[in-house]
Amino acid sequence: MEQKKVKGGALQFVLFIGVVITILLMAFLLLSHTQSLFKKKVDVYKTLVKTVNVGFLLNKEKDELNFKKYTADHGIKYTIIDSLWGVYPLKRVEAKKGKQRFRKSGLLGYYWENRPAVYLEDKNRPLVLAGDTKLVGDIFLPSRGIKRGNINGSSYNKELLVYGREYASDSVLPFMDNLLLEKLQQLALQKATLQGDFIEFEEGQKLTNSFYNPLKIISGENIELRSVSITGHIVIRASKQIVVHENAILKDVILIAPNITLNNNCHGNFQMFSNEKIKVGNNVSLNYPSSVVYVQNELKPLEPNLGIPIHIGNGTVINGSFFIDVSEKNKSDYLPEVKLIEGATLNGEIYCNGIVETWGRINGTAYVQGFVTMTGGSIYQNHLYNTEVNASNLADEFLGFSYNGNNDKRVVKWLY
Repeated sequence: MEQKKVKGGALQFVLFIGVVITILLMAFLLLSHTQSLFKKKVDVYKTLVKTVNVGFLLNKEKDELNFKKYTADHGIKYTIIDSLWGVYPLKRVEAKKGKQRFRKSGLLGYYWENRPAVYLEDKNRPLVLAGDTKLVGDIFLPSRGIKRGNINGSSYNKELLVYGREYASDSVLPFMDNLLLEKLQQLALQKATLQGDFIEFEEGQKLTNSFYNPLKIISGENIELRSVSITGHIVIRASKQIVVHENAILKDVILIAPNITLNNNCHGNFQMFSNEKIKVGNNVSLNYPSSVVYVQNELKPLEPNLGIPIHIGNGTVINGSFFIDVSEKNKSDYLPEVKLIEGATLNGEIYCNGIVETWGRINGTAYVQGFVTMTGGSIYQNHLYNTEVNASNLADEFLGFSYNGNNDKRVVKWLY
C-alpha cells in the first residue's frame, strides 16, 4: 500500500495554530487572573476610602466602637491623628491593608442648623437701634430687651425691630471648648511651644509645605511679607510685627505677632493671632476659612491713646471667624476691641467677650458682651447705628466654633 507523504508546510501550519491557541488560552487565563486581582485591589481601595471617610467624622462613642469592629472585620489597620490648626481642628486619617493605603487630611468645623444673628450678654442694659440698622435672624437679648433710638438726629427707620425670633440671653456668652480656648490663648500670647523645622526667611521666597510633612516655622523680630508665595503647613511668627504687602500670596498659613498689619488690597486665606493690634487695610479680601484672633495681654490693658486693637478697613471682606478674648480685670464698658468701619464685611461669626463697634455688615452671627457706637464726640453704649447683622446671608455650608458642647463636626476644607 502506498503511503502518502504529508508536506512539511502543512505540519508547520498545524503546529503554528496549536501555539497560537495555546498563547491565546494563556493570555485569556492571565487576563482573567489580572482582572480578578484588579477587582480585589479596587475592592480593597474602596474599603480603605470608606474607612478614612467614616474615620473623619467620628463623633460618638458608639460610632467609634462600630468603626473598630468594621476595620477589624476587614483586616484594616488605621491611624487617626487629631490636632489644631489655628482655630480649626485638624484631622489626619490613614488606612492600610497589605501594601495599599489611603489617607486624607482636613480642617473641621461645627455646624449650626439655626444660627442666631446676635447673642448679647445680659448686663441689664437694653439693645438700642438707630438710623438704618437691620437685624435679620434670631436674637438673644438682655432682660431689658430692645428698643428704638436716635443718634445724630437719625431715628431707627424700620417697621420691625427684629426680623426673626427673640429669646432671653444669659449673663455670660455661650461657652466654648476649654482646650480650644487654652490653645488660642497660648498662640496669641506666644506661649505655645512650636515643634517643627525652622527655616530662613527671604524676600521673594516661594515655599509650599504639605500638611503630611512636619511643620515649618519662619521666625524673626519684624517680618515684611513682600513678593512672597507661602502655602500650607507653615507658621510665620514675629516677636514684634508682621506686615503683609499687597503682592504677598499666603494660603492656609498662620501668622503670629503682637502687631499684624495687612496693607490695602491684600488677598489670600490665612489665620492671624495677636495680643496687641491687628490692622486690616482697605479692600482686603480673605477667603474662607480665615480667622482673626486677639487675646489681650493682661499686663497691657486697653488704653484710648493706643487705638482700637482690631480695625477692619473700608471695602474689606473677611470670610471666617473672629475670636476676641479680653481679661475680666481689663474690660471696658465703652472702649471697643473690634471696629468694622463702613463698607467692611464679615461673612462668618464673631465671638467677643468685650465690646464691638460696627459700621459695616456682619453676615452671620455676633456673640458679644456689648456694642458701642462712637460718633460726634459721644459714646452710645449698646447702640447699633447704620449697620446690619444678617444670619440668613451666611451660607449654610459655613462651619465655625463649637458652642455649649455642640459636636456636629464636619469638613471645612480638604488639605494636601
